[in-house]
Amino acid sequence: MAAASPVVVLGGGINGAAVARELAVCGLSVWVVESQDICFGTTAYSSRLIHGGLRYLEYGDVSLVRESLTERTRLLRLAPQYVRPLELLVPVSQRLGGWRQGLCRLAGREPAQVAPRGLWAVRAGLFAYDLLAAGSSLPPHRLLARHERARLNLHPRYKWVCSFYDAQVPFPERLVLALLHDAQQAARQQGSDFRLYTYSDVRRVGKLLHIQSRHGSPPSVEIEPRAVVNATGPWVDAVLAQLEVPAQPLLAGTKGSHLLTYHPLLRAALGKRGLYVEAPDGRPVFILPFGEATLVGTTDEPYTGDPAEARATQPELEYLIDSVNRVLPSLQLSLDDIDLHYCGVRPLQRSGRSTPAARSRRHAIEEHCGMPWPLVSLVGGKLTTCRQLAAEAADRLLARFDLSRSHGTSDRLVPGAEDYPPDEEALLAACDRLASQHGLQPEQVRLVWPLYGTRTESVLAAALGSGAGHAAPPTRAAPAEGQDAGTAASSSGTANLQAGGHVDSLTAGQGSPDALASMANRASGVQSGSLAPAKPRSSCLAATNWPVAVVRWIIEHEWVWTINDLVERRLTLLYDRGLSQATLAQLASLLVEAGRLAPHDATRHVEAARQRLVEHFGKRLAP
Repeated sequence: MAAASPVVVLGGGINGAAVARELAVCGLSVWVVESQDICFGTTAYSSRLIHGGLRYLEYGDVSLVRESLTERTRLLRLAPQYVRPLELLVPVSQRLGGWRQGLCRLAGREPAQVAPRGLWAVRAGLFAYDLLAAGSSLPPHRLLARHERARLNLHPRYKWVCSFYDAQVPFPERLVLALLHDAQQAARQQGSDFRLYTYSDVRRVGKLLHIQSRHGSPPSVEIEPRAVVNATGPWVDAVLAQLEVPAQPLLAGTKGSHLLTYHPLLRAALGKRGLYVEAPDGRPVFILPFGEATLVGTTDEPYTGDPAEARATQPELEYLIDSVNRVLPSLQLSLDDIDLHYCGVRPLQRSGRSTPAARSRRHAIEEHCGMPWPLVSLVGGKLTTCRQLAAEAADRLLARFDLSRSHGTSDRLVPGAEDYPPDEEALLAACDRLASQHGLQPEQVRLVWPLYGTRTESVLAAALGSGAGHAAPPTRAAPAEGQDAGTAASSSGTANLQAGGHVDSLTAGQGSPDALASMANRASGVQSGSLAPAKPRSSCLAATNWPVAVVRWIIEHEWVWTINDLVERRLTLLYDRGLSQATLAQLASLLVEAGRLAPHDATRHVEAARQRLVEHFGKRLAP
């Protein structure tokens, strides 16, 4: 087979992106094929923590905790723009308790009854956690003083509070994009081929893989791959069936639900810390600071349906609300305080464990025999250990190709980490400097910074300095940087007529393109009369502080096809309290301008996006 044949990575989540990067750094050509959008599945629906897994110690999984803590330290150093330290507080109500159930779990059995973990058990776990994290840059655990505990306003039953550190990744969606851009850059430097196909279907035709884009351009492409990596998360078994691979089921997925609330007293109670609390059933629940909001999760329920259809149920949301009120009863949090919720399916390894919580979070690499090319499936794993899993998968494939590893990622910065400001004061000063340099408000730059880190300067220069804010609408969409030109190019009259199954499956709304344009133009302070008039480069996206020119740049350079791509995964507007239908309308206008959306389809897609926000996330749109 020709050396230029690519390794095809199926799946554009954290594991698929990490594997693509690892292979590209090693000089291999890589094509990433995703059936929906980048980061469409489990990665975006996690608890957004980079952690060692304190509770895994109770199951005796010491090696997983050690590996996770090593990778946590590495991510804090190599991706500070996305991963930040987070202090977690553990309220404890009794001195003894929890030993019997811990011993049962160490023996591989689930206890018949659970009791709250006592101070001695909690501190024993934290001492072990500190020991396994030797060499970490984070402080060791400690017991809060009485005056510190009193300020937290916890329920009086909590007589002790322990403090320890893990890390938070507020937007893993952006980490995934950074890994893909790094893979693209590595391929360019090595002279190899990197391509990314989103909203694309794959089927096997003998030795060939047939890749069909649902955007209509190109109609199809066939390739005999060098190898295939099945990194589709909770869809691993379904993809194996689709490729006609004889295999026993590998997964036993569970779903985890989270809620987001803007309850002001809850957010004020947390400050910069999070709470790691124990629900009555013994499961851990995280109550985490998330910008101006609070993120609460998670549940752990068996799930066998389509992962794309997983929804947070009312009993799950009530479980999370009760967990908060149990610790902070004075807040009286209720279902009415929820701004949105989300639910994802964990791709856990199938095992004999009797309960979802007992199933290992360890990853595995499954090789499939009898295929015309090497095929491996990535099973399980977690955000924290994505790089380690990718390195192991790459080493497995390199051995099959009789190649030695030339480069690695254990010390490779994630783009945007170069010369990162050493503290918050320096970071704010950098944002103020960029705002002054580009005629923006500091608040606008502070929106862009979490997406790019130190790449913000070059992104703003490209988006604003090159006239991106004034460019006339192209007749054909320019390909995203590094994307196959045939894949990205599409005329404005035909682009994205099938904007992904999760959009078209929703009920289409009614309206006219003129009404859509009028709504978007009124919201952005311009006169109606054209769908996408030229705007000053500092103008903002409707109901937000996002510079429109930056949104245009993102559409052209980050593989964007739909409104949902922008709302959920590029601009993270899903978590913006001000998101409104006018925002959706203006995003549609920008997609029409870029040739990603047909003008006559724009209103229908705005309504579909609105319905998805309401039905899938329970999102409250601003007036």
